[in-house]
Amino acid sequence: MTWSSWPASAAAWQPASRWSAGDGARLALGRSSPPPPVVGDVPAEESARLTDLMSAVVRREAVVLQGGDCAELFEDAAPSPVHRKLEQLYGLSGTLRGRLGLPVVTMGRMAGQYAKPRSSDWENTPDGGVLPVYRGDAVNSAGGDAAARVPDARRLLEAYGCAASP
Repeated sequence: MTWSSWPASAAAWQPASRWSAGDGARLALGRSSPPPPVVGDVPAEESARLTDLMSAVVRREAVVLQGGDCAELFEDAAPSPVHRKLEQLYGLSGTLRGRLGLPVVTMGRMAGQYAKPRSSDWENTPDGGVLPVYRGDAVNSAGGDAAARVPDARRLLEAYGCAASP
């Protein structure tokens, strides 16, 4: 698949109400070239180190601890929330290492999971109403009214910006 061919591909899990039309959709989806990569080139020695660590896991000489949110919030793409999550992962890693007596390969999936598939297009509200389902900050808002739940393609660009931020 190429940057120019992907729009012809089938897209599963799209919102029932479809993406909002207008400038946002054209801006987010009508780019003529791909944006710069979110992650730069990984040094060869770093890749080799991860390969060695994962090989130890396969040999049952180490374990993997992988953590991350189901769908992150844009507001959590900041140093303080990321540091809190890292502290939690490292604390869990230390507990596992102490209990199992094995090295722990700790991985965090952060700053990039801003949408999620949903099994239903609708959700029931506490007052008995129905709203389009919240699909993650990359698609719509978690706000409790229909206007907040309209899919907005400009959010895709915001998600990219949050994932690309240092």
